[in-house]
Amino acid sequence: MWLSLFPFLKLCYNTLMDIWTSLGAFAFFESERLSFRPLIFSDRFDLHEIVSNPQNLRFFFPSTKTQLETDCLLVHYFMKEPLGVWAIEDKKSHKMIGCIRFEKIDLNRSSAEIGYFLNQQFWGQGLMTESLKNLCFLSFQEFGFKELHVIVHGENLASQRVAQKSGFKLKQRFKGSDRYTRKMRDYVDYQISKGDYRYE
Repeated sequence: MWLSLFPFLKLCYNTLMDIWTSLGAFAFFESERLSFRPLIFSDRFDLHEIVSNPQNLRFFFPSTKTQLETDCLLVHYFMKEPLGVWAIEDKKSHKMIGCIRFEKIDLNRSSAEIGYFLNQQFWGQGLMTESLKNLCFLSFQEFGFKELHVIVHGENLASQRVAQKSGFKLKQRFKGSDRYTRKMRDYVDYQISKGDYRYE
């Protein structure tokens, strides 16, 4: 049994810290006003406050109707595979106010797509920009990514502003099928590369 681990351990040593080890090492981190950590089951009520409000989710996934639906969403979408998924917690209130996560990781291209949402009560304070900037810093300095993407609906101007304020540039516009409604919608792809990244 232990012998079967040797090739795996050798790979880890040869690559120093692979992406998953790095994500594990930074499961917890902080910014000026926020704490970032894995989601836990006791976040269920704060999450329900967010995901049961359709205004929070106009461009994401369908809102939940009951606490049970939220609990299922919490466990299967946020807790089941925790690496690369962070709850955003307000330091003052210790309230879970949103989430930021890697939606897609392409190890061959050293790239990732980032998704995020925030409780409507905390909009307009620059908190999502603060979150994205800090994750970008870790992505390039610690995780070894060379390129990051934020892909949002064309009408989601608030998320586009967050990407722009975080240094992302518009790469392309395209049409695609919404993963939930299956309707064709307009999307925009914002991108930032390690060479263009500037931490402020």
